[in-house]
Amino acid sequence: MSKHLTVDRIYDQPNLSGYAIDDIGWSPDGSLLTYLREADSGTELVGYDPAADTHRVLFDYCRLEAPGVCVHADQAAAHNARSEGWHRRVQAAGYQSYTWFPDGERILVVEAGAAPCVLHLASDLLVPVSRAGASIRDTCVSPDGRYVSYCLGWDLYMRDLATGWEIPLTTGSSERYRSATPDTMGDVLSGMGHWWSPDASQIAILETDESGVPMFWYADLMSSDGQNRPERFPQPGDNIPLMALKVLGPEGYRYINTRAWAGDYLARVMWLPDSRHLALQMLSRDHKRLDLVIADSLTGVTWTILTETDPYWVNVADDLRFFSDSRRFLWSSERDSYRYLYLYDIDGNELLQLTDGPEASVAVNQLDEAGSAVYYVVWPDPYTEAQVKRVRFAEKKGSYRVLGAEQLTAAGESHFGHISPDFRFFADINSTAVRPPRLDLRDIEGKALAVVEANACEALADYGLREFEFFSLPAAQLGIPSDDMPLQAKLLEPANIEKGKRYPVIVYIYGGPLPGGFGLARNVMNYWRPVPELWLQMMAQNGYGVFSLDNRGSNAVPRGHDWETPIYQQLGHVELQDQLVGVDYLKSLPWVDPDRIGIIGGSFGGFMTLNAMLRTEGAYSTGAVYAPVTDWREYDCVYTERYMNLPARNESGYTETAIPQYGDRLDGDLLLMHGAADPNVHLQHSIQLVNQLIQDGKRFQMMLYPKQEHMSFFGMGQSPARLWTRITDFFEEKL
Repeated sequence: MSKHLTVDRIYDQPNLSGYAIDDIGWSPDGSLLTYLREADSGTELVGYDPAADTHRVLFDYCRLEAPGVCVHADQAAAHNARSEGWHRRVQAAGYQSYTWFPDGERILVVEAGAAPCVLHLASDLLVPVSRAGASIRDTCVSPDGRYVSYCLGWDLYMRDLATGWEIPLTTGSSERYRSATPDTMGDVLSGMGHWWSPDASQIAILETDESGVPMFWYADLMSSDGQNRPERFPQPGDNIPLMALKVLGPEGYRYINTRAWAGDYLARVMWLPDSRHLALQMLSRDHKRLDLVIADSLTGVTWTILTETDPYWVNVADDLRFFSDSRRFLWSSERDSYRYLYLYDIDGNELLQLTDGPEASVAVNQLDEAGSAVYYVVWPDPYTEAQVKRVRFAEKKGSYRVLGAEQLTAAGESHFGHISPDFRFFADINSTAVRPPRLDLRDIEGKALAVVEANACEALADYGLREFEFFSLPAAQLGIPSDDMPLQAKLLEPANIEKGKRYPVIVYIYGGPLPGGFGLARNVMNYWRPVPELWLQMMAQNGYGVFSLDNRGSNAVPRGHDWETPIYQQLGHVELQDQLVGVDYLKSLPWVDPDRIGIIGGSFGGFMTLNAMLRTEGAYSTGAVYAPVTDWREYDCVYTERYMNLPARNESGYTETAIPQYGDRLDGDLLLMHGAADPNVHLQHSIQLVNQLIQDGKRFQMMLYPKQEHMSFFGMGQSPARLWTRITDFFEEKL
């Protein structure tokens, strides 16, 4: 007989997901498959040798946590220590990360709060990158392996590993005038703010003038004197940072001419293989125009070779790849709704459309120039499982043609591929909604060769997880073209359901738009996601039905641009109408109690839950909300303006979508939760709603979490466990 899940067990050890497998990559010569394996005891960097079918631990990250004083950069040491403070932004790769040196003999190992170090594989020697220890961030290995560059404060430095010298590349930067630090515009310019040329002779450096960007003050509610912590946080319509790009080379600095895009976003930066030219993606402030620009690093001259425009917005992707001759490149576009792949020449002439049909490329894995192939990820119809595909092409005398596309992984699971540098293998990380990720090795044709990490997670087998039912429902009929696009939904009936008995249902919702993200910011997927799936399984064991529906706008990458544009300038409207289709479906089921349908969501899902509770006529009786946006005028300008336009151009839209004004319509039970330290959706969103609910004489429950930030709702650990215990108690009491 299966055990019953509890909140304590979901968040306790051993982890019911087994061990996390992350940051999958290959050694430069392709001889080792490497990845981070996070077990209960800590995180290890593991190397798997496909030829010998053997594993070995290359590095244990606990070595970065040894006590002691910070080790100076010119002292070779086998360990180092944490410094007292650390910058809020760390490596974009995650809490732990690693980077191979091109010689395959060294690895840069990084952990948030610890001093980044260079690991020498032959001797197991661990050498700190800088005497500044854990204070440095955004570390990057130069393409020739001689240097490690990094940010310290607001300036950029590099360490010459041959001499041990630490060299400042910029000086005099400040919080107002920053170098190599894209913090404020992290939603647009992903990753770091500096870029090495392929031959390591030059480095492009972002400069931002933040002086005109408004400051948001976070109150430290746990301090005795009420200290405030400031951070630049431009809201819709506010000034954004002024951006510039300069290149440091043997002859000094040279600025790239981006004056034609003053007031716009520098969205992406990439060097061409020739190490002279850069490719810049310049995005207009209103997100309706994206220019692909070539810059000459020696003269600073720029010219546009390709422009994408859209009446709603343009989603920026990370699919640009240049051929070795610097004369051709791979590009992706949603100009025909689905994101298709194209080949272009350097003058911006389309050479070939590589992909088509009712599926989008959500990520390019690799361009195989010698093999004339592109590897990429799709979510085929019905968009619930990710698959790895390859499209081949041929060129003869300047004429290109597609040879065909093929799927390299099998249906029934979600797959994400990591191609080896020699194009002999790919690592396949795969999972289902009820099976944690497994890492397999496949040959380049997709044939399974070995199970690298089985991650069997025997503890999970004791709890008898049940398969969700995946199905489609028609979209709400609103008189617009996307009405013909079906909605994907999933349902899990209560355990041990009895004929003739009525049961409550909990709807879990996110429903928000997001560019990129591999299509994973959705709920209806056959893909392992312990939060909230294990909690939903627990509630089904406890006698609740659980249901999710992906409305129009939900992380539209797999569904195409036409799927998301109906939400433009009216966030929450179309999405809510689609969600009500799901409610009607639930009420048609003989076992559902139509008066006991609850809903829960966090972040954008919190915004949607409040819409469901305040802007429908009793469709939902109970709602639990974490960190909701309640007024889009007060959220981040990049995200909000993409979907709501600038406030001056959509005043009515911003007014209509503000939640507090609907407080007098609350007629059900509401639990409102927020982390007081949330740097993303600030506490003021919930406080302003609370103020209105009090004025309207409404009864509700609120939980404030003084030290919690935005991702507590979606994460693991003891703090999320307490939060989800409160949510469970609330639904058991009210639903």
